[in-house]
Amino acid sequence: MALIETLSWDDPLFRATNPSDWAWHDPTRDPLVTVIDLLMQINAKTPLPDKRMRGRLPNPVKRPWDSKGTEVKAPKVKGRSWEDMEAWLASRVKSKD
Repeated sequence: MALIETLSWDDPLFRATNPSDWAWHDPTRDPLVTVIDLLMQINAKTPLPDKRMRGRLPNPVKRPWDSKGTEVKAPKVKGRSWEDMEAWLASRVKSKD
């Protein structure tokens, strides 16, 4: 589990395990989307300076972590046992003979 949790945001394995929201883990994506949201708000407010503006404002882009009521999804496939992982790692280690 620690191997998957520490992968970089653009690693193919991370993309495969998080197909719907992997791109949101890009460190530049959230600030850029925030700037775009603010520019859309300014653009929507600029033409009409009256009190009817609030209904015309665009909705901000939804982030995956903003969803309320979502549950943590359990993995579909049961993971390997600890002994299997130790055996797999031991088979990859080269001896210094």
